[in-house]
Amino acid sequence: MENLEIVKNLVDILEGLKAKNVEALDISQKSRDIKVLIIASFKTEDEVKLAASSFIEQAKALNLELVHKDGLTKGQWVVLDYGEILIEIFHEPLREKYNLEKLWKDGKNKLFEQVKVKAKKLAKSAKK
Repeated sequence: MENLEIVKNLVDILEGLKAKNVEALDISQKSRDIKVLIIASFKTEDEVKLAASSFIEQAKALNLELVHKDGLTKGQWVVLDYGEILIEIFHEPLREKYNLEKLWKDGKNKLFEQVKVKAKKLAKSAKK
């Protein structure tokens, strides 16, 4: 499975869990180890904890190795390390406070836009 397809599947999982403002950033030029940073948020800490646990279970189907996880018990900021792909799930107020999108602004949202375009093309071809 190529990276764009994996990223699309991970974004789909988060959107299926009703995550807010899901962003997939290509940070390969800024980070030696991490190629993609996916950021999402939820309104409550309980939603963060439940969504993160559910995300981990659903991501197993993609045969990705979860290298490290942190923050599951507090529900404010959960980090899920899948090697070259890092997932950060925030409680909304904390996401606003740290504003990682601004920190990684050079990564822009190019990858997420590519994922959206690819998904639209697949949907159109499936209708034919």
